[in-house]
Amino acid sequence: MNVCPVPGCPTLVPPGAYRGLCDQHRAERDQQRGTPTQRGYGPAHQALRAAWQTRIDNGETVRCVTCGVHLRERAWHLGHDDDRTTWIGPQCVACNLQQAGRASHRQG
Repeated sequence: MNVCPVPGCPTLVPPGAYRGLCDQHRAERDQQRGTPTQRGYGPAHQALRAAWQTRIDNGETVRCVTCGVHLRERAWHLGHDDDRTTWIGPQCVACNLQQAGRASHRQG
Protein backbone atom coordinates (compact mmCIF):
# COMPACT_ATOMS: atom_id res chain seq x y z
CA MET A 1 0.00 0.00 0.00
CA ASN A 2 1.13 3.54 -0.78
CA VAL A 3 -0.06 6.93 0.42
CA CYS A 4 -2.12 8.96 -2.06
CA PRO A 5 0.28 11.39 -3.80
CA VAL A 6 -1.99 14.41 -3.28
CA PRO A 7 -0.29 16.66 -0.70
CA GLY A 8 -1.87 16.26 2.72
CA CYS A 9 -3.91 13.17 1.83
CA PRO A 10 -3.14 10.33 4.27
CA THR A 11 -5.23 7.67 2.47
CA LEU A 12 -3.50 4.38 1.77
CA VAL A 13 -3.93 3.25 -1.82
CA PRO A 14 -3.46 -0.31 -3.14
CA PRO A 15 -0.78 -0.98 -5.76
CA GLY A 16 -2.06 -0.51 -9.31
CA ALA A 17 -4.58 2.21 -8.42
CA TYR A 18 -5.09 4.73 -11.22
CA ARG A 19 -2.15 7.15 -10.97
CA GLY A 20 -1.76 6.03 -7.36
CA LEU A 21 -4.73 8.18 -6.33
CA CYS A 22 -7.27 7.42 -3.62
CA ASP A 23 -10.91 7.10 -4.69
CA GLN A 24 -11.75 10.70 -3.72
CA HIS A 25 -8.87 12.28 -5.62
CA ARG A 26 -9.36 10.00 -8.64
CA ALA A 27 -13.02 11.11 -8.81
CA GLU A 28 -11.99 14.78 -8.54
CA ARG A 29 -9.44 14.34 -11.33
CA ASP A 30 -11.99 12.60 -13.54
CA GLN A 31 -14.51 15.39 -12.97
CA GLN A 32 -11.91 18.04 -13.89
CA ARG A 33 -11.07 16.20 -17.11
CA GLY A 34 -14.67 16.22 -18.29
CA THR A 35 -16.64 13.52 -20.04
CA PRO A 36 -15.16 11.60 -22.97
CA THR A 37 -17.39 13.63 -25.30
CA GLN A 38 -16.12 16.91 -23.80
CA ARG A 39 -12.54 15.70 -24.39
CA GLY A 40 -13.24 15.03 -28.10
CA TYR A 41 -14.21 11.36 -27.94
CA GLY A 42 -17.82 11.73 -29.07
CA PRO A 43 -20.22 9.41 -30.87
CA ALA A 44 -18.03 8.93 -33.97
CA HIS A 45 -15.07 7.84 -31.85
CA GLN A 46 -17.22 5.61 -29.66
CA ALA A 47 -18.80 3.89 -32.68
CA LEU A 48 -15.46 3.30 -34.39
CA ARG A 49 -13.89 1.97 -31.21
CA ALA A 50 -16.89 -0.32 -30.65
CA ALA A 51 -16.56 -1.67 -34.20
CA TRP A 52 -12.87 -2.51 -33.64
CA GLN A 53 -13.68 -4.02 -30.24
CA THR A 54 -16.28 -6.29 -31.83
CA ARG A 55 -13.69 -7.53 -34.31
CA ILE A 56 -11.26 -8.27 -31.46
CA ASP A 57 -13.99 -9.96 -29.40
CA ASN A 58 -14.88 -12.15 -32.39
CA GLY A 59 -11.32 -13.47 -32.55
CA GLU A 60 -10.06 -11.49 -35.52
CA THR A 61 -6.35 -10.72 -35.39
CA VAL A 62 -6.15 -6.96 -35.01
CA ARG A 63 -2.71 -5.37 -34.87
CA CYS A 64 -1.41 -2.03 -33.63
CA VAL A 65 -1.15 0.34 -36.61
CA THR A 66 2.17 1.62 -35.25
CA CYS A 67 4.19 -1.42 -34.10
CA GLY A 68 2.13 -4.39 -35.31
CA VAL A 69 1.64 -6.09 -31.93
CA HIS A 70 -1.47 -8.31 -31.70
CA LEU A 71 -4.17 -6.43 -29.74
CA ARG A 72 -6.19 -8.45 -27.25
CA GLU A 73 -9.17 -7.88 -24.98
CA ARG A 74 -9.66 -4.20 -24.11
CA ALA A 75 -6.03 -3.15 -23.65
CA TRP A 76 -5.79 -0.86 -26.67
CA HIS A 77 -6.56 2.71 -27.74
CA LEU A 78 -8.01 4.18 -30.91
CA GLY A 79 -5.13 6.27 -32.19
CA HIS A 80 -5.41 9.61 -33.94
CA ASP A 81 -3.08 11.86 -35.87
CA ASP A 82 -1.14 14.62 -34.12
CA ASP A 83 -3.72 17.33 -34.77
CA ARG A 84 -6.51 15.02 -33.54
CA THR A 85 -8.57 15.37 -36.73
CA THR A 86 -8.33 11.79 -38.04
CA TRP A 87 -8.47 8.39 -36.37
CA ILE A 88 -5.57 6.28 -37.60
CA GLY A 89 -6.76 2.96 -36.16
CA PRO A 90 -6.19 0.73 -33.16
CA GLN A 91 -2.94 1.12 -31.26
CA CYS A 92 -1.39 -0.66 -28.33
CA VAL A 93 -1.42 1.47 -25.20
CA ALA A 94 2.37 1.99 -25.25
CA CYS A 95 2.42 3.34 -28.82
CA ASN A 96 -0.60 5.56 -28.23
CA LEU A 97 0.82 7.13 -25.08
CA GLN A 98 4.28 7.50 -26.60
CA GLN A 99 2.80 9.23 -29.64
CA ALA A 100 0.72 11.52 -27.42
CA GLY A 101 3.80 12.45 -25.42
CA ARG A 102 5.79 13.33 -28.54
CA ALA A 103 2.90 15.45 -29.85
CA SER A 104 2.55 17.38 -26.60
CA HIS A 105 6.29 18.11 -26.53
CA ARG A 106 6.20 19.42 -30.12
CA GLN A 107 3.47 21.90 -29.13
CA GLY A 108 5.62 23.44 -26.38
